[in-house]
Amino acid sequence: MEIAEDEHGVQSLDELLELQNKQIKNFIPPSVAQKRLQDKLDDLPEDPGVYYFKDKTGNIHYVGKAKCLKDRVKSYFQYGNVTSRKISAMLKKSHFLDWEC
Repeated sequence: MEIAEDEHGVQSLDELLELQNKQIKNFIPPSVAQKRLQDKLDDLPEDPGVYYFKDKTGNIHYVGKAKCLKDRVKSYFQYGNVTSRKISAMLKKSHFLDWEC
């Protein structure tokens, strides 16, 4: 909370949540994350299922579900996508991708 206060003038938990979920316009995903995951992105099925983004130690840090895994997961890497700081941070620390159909 101290960092948020120092860097962004956040005074309350509500302000912190508002800052966390602020939209980023014209988001360009980290190319490093996309390169790391490109082989897996190419192998994604068009089936419904659950996907897992994992950090460099293999720990799951994000779980999502989709009607079409290929479309949903690839949507994180589309240029011009409008997304949150939370998603941007998630992509930066993603080293592995797994899924279940």
